[in-house]
Amino acid sequence: MDDLTRLDLLDDGEEEPIAPAESDAEASDQAEEGDTDESTPSGKSSTASLEELLDDQKRRNAGLQRKLLRESQARQELEQRLSQLEELLLQTSLAGLDPAERSARLVQFRRDRETQARLRRLAEDERLLEEKARALTIQEAARQAGLDPADLDEFSTPRDLAAALRLVQKIRGDQGSLARSEVRSAAARRAQSQPRDARGRFESVAPSRAPAKEPEDLEEAAALFRERARRLGLY
Repeated sequence: MDDLTRLDLLDDGEEEPIAPAESDAEASDQAEEGDTDESTPSGKSSTASLEELLDDQKRRNAGLQRKLLRESQARQELEQRLSQLEELLLQTSLAGLDPAERSARLVQFRRDRETQARLRRLAEDERLLEEKARALTIQEAARQAGLDPADLDEFSTPRDLAAALRLVQKIRGDQGSLARSEVRSAAARRAQSQPRDARGRFESVAPSRAPAKEPEDLEEAAALFRERARRLGLY
């Protein structure tokens, strides 16, 4: 088909197909730019996400504390309601008694109820104090023994903790005795290898710094010179 025929067809309304090479390249570049932006977050965004996680955890903790407070209040209300119902049931059961005895029974019931509530509070306080005392004991024992408190956290009773500390002391004592025996053996080996003089004393390995005795005459000086020369291999 020549150029004139092609132009006539275009004039009649037929559109010429366009090669998508350039548009595909642009789309590919845009896709790569989008992938780069998503795959390589900046330090600020990572820091911001960490701060967001911390804030979210704080909000969760605050929400849990509020929930715990609401549940505690609801429990107290239920216990109070239960006590009222128990007292009402007792009054119903004591309806046939005379007023004095009925009043005495109610007073005794209220005293027993207060005593039980006080015992529950004391038991809870004792439990909390025991947990604090255990934590402080483990921390102090670990400090004295030179250990990590986490190593002693698995011992739940004072007896187990004391047994563990005795075991640590025994192991260290055995290691100390072994180390002391090794030191004594090494000292004995050094003593045996060190030269002794005629009087059985240890001689110093380093040369003596005491001044040499002056010879009395020429013959003694010559003899000392020959001895030193032989010692040095010169004579």
